Amino acid sequence: MEIDNRLPILDLELFGFEEGMKDSTGFDKIAYVDEPAIEQKGILLSKETQESLYKLSLQLTEKQQVLSPLLIPDKLIYRNDKEIGEFYIRAKSQVIKDIRLKARQDGKLDDLNIFKDTHKGETAKAFILEEWIIESEDDKTYTEYGFSLEDIPLGTWMVHSQVVDNEYWKDIKENNKNAYSIEAFLNMKLVELTSDINQKIKNKKDNMKDEIETLKTELETMKNLITELKKDKEVEAVEEEDKVVEDEKVEAIEEEDKVVEDEKVEAIEEEDKVVEDEKVEAIEEEDEEGEITDPSEEEQTDIEKNFETIYEEIASIKSMISDLNNSEDEEDNVELTKLTKSQSLNVLTRIKRK
Repeated sequence: MEIDNRLPILDLELFGFEEGMKDSTGFDKIAYVDEPAIEQKGILLSKETQESLYKLSLQLTEKQQVLSPLLIPDKLIYRNDKEIGEFYIRAKSQVIKDIRLKARQDGKLDDLNIFKDTHKGETAKAFILEEWIIESEDDKTYTEYGFSLEDIPLGTWMVHSQVVDNEYWKDIKENNKNAYSIEAFLNMKLVELTSDINQKIKNKKDNMKDEIETLKTELETMKNLITELKKDKEVEAVEEEDKVVEDEKVEAIEEEDKVVEDEKVEAIEEEDKVVEDEKVEAIEEEDEEGEITDPSEEEQTDIEKNFETIYEEIASIKSMISDLNNSEDEEDNVELTKLTKSQSLNVLTRIKRK
């Protein structure tokens, strides 16, 4: 990449370099990429080392490993910020050592979720096999893996990773993702001051402060809103509980009234049924006691004979009365003689019922 000497250079810093500035958190993640910012790709390792390790020579037994530089000292990396504009960042050799040391102390280099599939991708299934800072020209980076001192200078941070997912390894090979790009939170110190870039940086800091204040205000508003919502929910919950209790009371009273009413109706119906049964029973008993049975043929013959005898006696009496009474009683005698055989039988029947 051709360097534009008109652009400012910002050195990466792990520690605060101005009064009141906090130290940065430093190293965070490593992304597998095909176009690294340091413009230096790594190599994919097979079981056997080939003539040129810049090109992968795949064999049946692959190691599924990537070896590539992570940070190269004094390497100018182009950046274009929408507020600041164009500039370069670089990491001095000592800063790279500081970043690596802090990452080791924080245990981040042992994290099994340290790798990502590009900066926007998900976690990649891989881990660090080994990592080191190149200290001499006899380093295995040159002697064993074939990198050149010109491309990979002393002070470079090298990372050797192991991919454990077969499908992702195919993706790395097919898309040439045999390079690393670091994700880190670092301070930046302007090396070549110009009034223009300095003012832009100041404006960006001011804008960030304003954004932070706005966010704080919004956060406070949200907290208040959440508090109010909690109060409303509590009131609503109490009202709902009261309503449930009231509904249960009303339901209990209605159920009790219904039970009482049903018991009253049942008692009345039972009482009416008893009275009705008693009436029917009394009527049946009365009918049974006063039941009139038709006489048999023999009884009928005896009754007729008795009737004839009685009739003859009545006729005789009538005759005697007729002789004794005067003519004014003749009408009554005539009425008496008008009794038919059937009427006389009915008279006898009523006498029998009694």
